[in-house]
Amino acid sequence: MILGISGTFSSGKDTLAAHLSELYAVPIVNTGDIVRSEALARFNSTERPILHEVATELRKQFGGAVLVERALEDVKNGNLIITGIRSMGEVKKVIERGGIIIFIDAPVGLRFERMKQRNRDQETTISLEEFIARENTERTSGTKDEDFNIDAIEKIAQIKLINLLDQAALFAEAEKQLKKRIQ
Repeated sequence: MILGISGTFSSGKDTLAAHLSELYAVPIVNTGDIVRSEALARFNSTERPILHEVATELRKQFGGAVLVERALEDVKNGNLIITGIRSMGEVKKVIERGGIIIFIDAPVGLRFERMKQRNRDQETTISLEEFIARENTERTSGTKDEDFNIDAIEKIAQIKLINLLDQAALFAEAEKQLKKRIQ
């Protein structure tokens, strides 16, 4: 089982991945961790604008699926959850490997508060307006496989979830939708 999880900023991608990982005993690779590692090595920074630049460079240099390909290098028994899917190249690679794409969203105000609570890097210092502007930069930067394209991913995802305030309800809905697709 390969699951690719995409979604808007701070929508709960990693939280859902952790739950599904425990439920199905499947490891997780976060594409953001791959990008953060590269950004630290290159720029000694993991701030969002740097991450965006590094991810864009990696995809342009090595192809739109590079982050998923790197995640899949260590897959054991064909089972993996990959979070942080942001390009159509990544989606295509997950689907090519027989995987399922899950898209998760939540209202922007709730996501902004979650971002503040996770207290990662300098994100806590930005305003709601900056949060929205940064997200818009990454939502859709083009239509090529290497471009950020959250909007297109949302349209083709096999499972779409809204993460409000009830985690148990989110998990139950995800499990219900996955049971329909996993035999």
